[in-house]
Amino acid sequence: MEIPQPYLQAFSSTLTAFLGSGLALALVGFWVNRKLESYKHELNRTAKRQEIAFSELHQTRAKVIAQLYANLIELRLGLDDLNRSRREGEFSPEFSPELLDKNSELFKWASQHGIYFSDSLNRLILDIHQNLGFEIMGIKLLTDDEIMNQYQCIDPLLDQLRSEFKKLLSAE
Repeated sequence: MEIPQPYLQAFSSTLTAFLGSGLALALVGFWVNRKLESYKHELNRTAKRQEIAFSELHQTRAKVIAQLYANLIELRLGLDDLNRSRREGEFSPEFSPELLDKNSELFKWASQHGIYFSDSLNRLILDIHQNLGFEIMGIKLLTDDEIMNQYQCIDPLLDQLRSEFKKLLSAE
């Protein structure tokens, strides 16, 4: 049995159209996949750059928080020495300038690195600087309750710095 010529031509045309459209679809699909891969690769590169920058920012912020914490501990230890000498009746005025210098250096350093701190941390640092400066200068006249206020200035900031540092560690 022979297939009539018009059917063969129709079949041939259909097959050619089918193969042609399949080839065209394959080429378009290939082109689209290449473009998508290119975009995906560029997005991954951008994400990696952002991740590195964010990681470096976290590292810098962690160092700044650790340094501020160390500076506050040093200031607190200076207050301990000053208060101990006052209680023992051995108050020496030369303690005050050293402690005032530590307070000023702490404030200057914290101001230079204030971009890494929240507004509330920056306010606490300013409060400590202002309050301790006046209290250190007049420490011989302060009562024990007033001296405790010095520590009540520093301790909340130390607690907040610990909290900020722990948040940083868990964010990485």
